[in-house]
Amino acid sequence: MPQAHRALHSRSSRLLYQAVVKALEKKDKTVTQLTLNLKQCRKEVWKLQCEANAADMKVARLLQKREGELPEEYREELERLKDKEEALADQLSHARANAQRWASVAKRQDAMLQQDGCLYAAFSISMEAQMESEMQQLKLLDKLAIYVVVITLLIMLSKPILPKVTWGYDFLPQMACHMWSYLIPFFVLLHAGHDSFMVIVSFASSMLIVANLATVGFPLYQSAPAVALLWELCYVLERFDK
Repeated sequence: MPQAHRALHSRSSRLLYQAVVKALEKKDKTVTQLTLNLKQCRKEVWKLQCEANAADMKVARLLQKREGELPEEYREELERLKDKEEALADQLSHARANAQRWASVAKRQDAMLQQDGCLYAAFSISMEAQMESEMQQLKLLDKLAIYVVVITLLIMLSKPILPKVTWGYDFLPQMACHMWSYLIPFFVLLHAGHDSFMVIVSFASSMLIVANLATVGFPLYQSAPAVALLWELCYVLERFDK
């Protein structure tokens, strides 16, 4: 179930990442098209502005030339129009400033969207790598769980054929085999960079084999299966937690 859940989560993350990338590409195309349209509009506005300025200058010179020929009411109207023109010019200046400010905001938001897309892609890749590493660690732990059961049974069954010692206790070869049967998982997990407490459990199990015979003195046919059962219980707890 955890593996299926992780696989489903990884697939949903990839689908979400692909959807975000497509949305960003669509927005990028839209922004590019709008930028081209904006440049074209600026060119047209500039052209119209030049034409309008030329016409205004022509009209201004004509009015200035014949200002004395105009009636008083027309001269007053001309002054009023000049004041209105200045007010409209101020409004146009404010409108351009606002347009420039909103264009700057749009550029910043577009940069933020692109940055968020890159960050999400990096986060998704990191999460997939982490999940893959966790899956490899769990597979290694599963193999070691089978190894502990098998090696414990083999050591107990091979007691009659183990070498005999000419000094000390006759159980020393079997005890050494049981001790190393847990030191091997300890070194394997340590070399694999396993971050679970099974590394400590493996080392503690090997030391427990020796400590039992040095203190309490339970026979190996009782203590070895008990230690193996304890190791397997810790493995089940670790596996369930993962």
